[in-house]
Amino acid sequence: MKKLFLLLMTTCFLSVSALAERVVTGQVVYEADGEPLIGATVLPVGGGNGAATDYDGNFTITLPDGVTSITVSYVGMTSKTVEATDNMIIKLTDNSTELEEVVVTAFGM
Repeated sequence: MKKLFLLLMTTCFLSVSALAERVVTGQVVYEADGEPLIGATVLPVGGGNGAATDYDGNFTITLPDGVTSITVSYVGMTSKTVEATDNMIIKLTDNSTELEEVVVTAFGM
């Protein structure tokens, strides 16, 4: 009887803790041409495990209880923080930081 009670309590506890998380899916694309961004980083704001986009720019991330927004970043693009909703499409823009001048030197010649 004690084993049955313990099993029932464990099952109830695990189901309650599983309800504290939610799964969010979406796609990350380049704003200029709508092409998917492969390997963009998707991180929950406030903690939790991140994810990376696949070949089609799609991602699936599990958000802990209380986390409502995510940050998306990609090399050469401006990072964006948005509210997390299901089936979202996130458009990233170019990071317009450019070099003004390059100096090439030849030491040891």
